[in-house]
Amino acid sequence: MSCETNLITSGMENPCVNNTGGVKRILITDAVNVTIDSSVDVTDKVITNITMASSTQFFEFIPTRNGASLEETSTPNLETGSTFYTQTVVFNAPYRDSSRSITVESLMEGQKDLCAIIEDGNGIYWFQGLFNFAKVTELGGGTGTNKDELNGYTVTMVAEEPEMAPEVESTLISDLLIPAV
Repeated sequence: MSCETNLITSGMENPCVNNTGGVKRILITDAVNVTIDSSVDVTDKVITNITMASSTQFFEFIPTRNGASLEETSTPNLETGSTFYTQTVVFNAPYRDSSRSITVESLMEGQKDLCAIIEDGNGIYWFQGLFNFAKVTELGGGTGTNKDELNGYTVTMVAEEPEMAPEVESTLISDLLIPAV
């Protein structure tokens, strides 16, 4: 017997729009700060409301130019019938000093649960870690051999989720954000 819960109902045309890869910025907060209200429209995969704990916000991380990516990979297991999506965000944080070191280390401290909103090259926002949260799985720092190589940090955040990342309404962003300084 076949599974008929989510039947294919349409195809897709190639859109006649400019399409840009890359990541413009990453907004990160501790998962304990976020409450996703029942107004999340799961059917359309768009988050329409995010409630933050009192006096908390997302913090903005701006990567180097062409220095960040978002990738989602499905992992189906045909033997067990399970499927999950690995959402991976990698970004460079340029310039090394003690203050920036403390900031990037705080993302990893205690293997904490995080939530992230990623703005892609098209200005569309994606929520990483909606159900199971994200964790920093790798944090590196250093300076390259050559003058044109990164002097800074590279952060990798991974979430394993039951669905692909939902879009976040862009009108929500300004109320959630503490801009980078």
